[in-house]
Amino acid sequence: RRAQIKRLRVVNEFLVDLFVRTRTEAPEHLVIDLDATADPVHGHQPLSGYHGYYRQHQYLPLVVFEGDSGFPLACWLRPGTMHGACGVVDVLRQLVEHLRRKWPTVEIRVRADNGLAVPAMFDYCEEAKLGYALGYANNPVLTRASEHWLDEVQLVHRFYGYRDPHMQRYEQITDYQAGTWPHPRRVVVKVEVTPQGSQRRYVVTNLAEPAKQLYQDFYVQRGDVPEGPIGELKNGLSADRLSCSGFCANAFKMLVTVTAYALVVLYRQACAAVEGVGNADIETLRSRLWKVPAEVTRKAGVVRVSLPGDWDHRQVWEQ
Repeated sequence: RRAQIKRLRVVNEFLVDLFVRTRTEAPEHLVIDLDATADPVHGHQPLSGYHGYYRQHQYLPLVVFEGDSGFPLACWLRPGTMHGACGVVDVLRQLVEHLRRKWPTVEIRVRADNGLAVPAMFDYCEEAKLGYALGYANNPVLTRASEHWLDEVQLVHRFYGYRDPHMQRYEQITDYQAGTWPHPRRVVVKVEVTPQGSQRRYVVTNLAEPAKQLYQDFYVQRGDVPEGPIGELKNGLSADRLSCSGFCANAFKMLVTVTAYALVVLYRQACAAVEGVGNADIETLRSRLWKVPAEVTRKAGVVRVSLPGDWDHRQVWEQ
C-alpha cells in the first residue's frame, strides 16, 4: 500500500514538473484553481459512499488546474463521504512549494468555491502570501449586512425592469469576521435581481481590486477553469469511469486520465495557430485528427505514414 501511495505522489509531482518544463519563460503570476467534483459509482468500489449533498454513491476527487491554460497540476481521489475541503491545504502547500522552488518570484493567486472556504484555507493563503478569492456560503449575518442593497436593487428593478430585466450590483463588507477567524476579512457581495427572482453571492478575498472587477474579471472565470476541464475529463476522457476493485487502482486510473488531459492541453497550445484546433474539444480532436485510418511502414530507419487521399481533414492534420 505504501508503494501504491508513493506511485500516486510521483505522478502528481510529474504533472507539476511537466507544466514547469513546458513553459517557454518564467511566468510573472499564476492562478491555481481547486475544485471537488462528484464522481458517481455504480458498484461496490472500495471507499465509495453515499454523499447527502449530491444524493448519490460516489467518490469525491480533488482536482487542481492552472487558471490561465487549464493545465492539470494535481488530482487526488478521495472517499465519497469526505468534506470537499479535506486535504486541500496539504495539496495546495505542496504545489506552492514546488512552484516557488522553480520560480521564486512568481505571484500566485488561488480560486475556489465555497466548499473549500474553510478557516485553514484562509490561514494558509495568508501565511504563504497568496492572493485568494474563495466563494462563501450565505449566513444570517451576511444576509442582514446586504439586505439594504437587495432592497434598493429590487426597488429599481420594479420600476425599470421592463428596460433592463437583469440588474446586478457589487458591494463589499470590510468588517466581517466569522467566529473561527482570527481577524476580519473583506467580503465582496454580488446582488442580482432577474425576472426569475433575486440572489446574493459572496466571495472572501484579500485582493485589492474593486468589487465588480474582482468578481467579474477574476472569480467568475472559474466557469472556464476548472469547470471546463472537469467537463472534458468526464465527457472526453471518461475520467469518472472508475470500476477497479481497489481504491489505489482507481486513483491511479484517474491520474492516468488527468495526465492524458495534460497532453491534450499541450497539443492545443502547440497547434494554437492552426484554425479550429487550438480551441477544439477532445471529441472533435479525436474524431477529426487522431482516430484516422492510415498505413504505417518502416524502411531503413524511416517511418512513413500514408493517409487517405480524399480525407477531408488531411491538410489540417499535416499542419
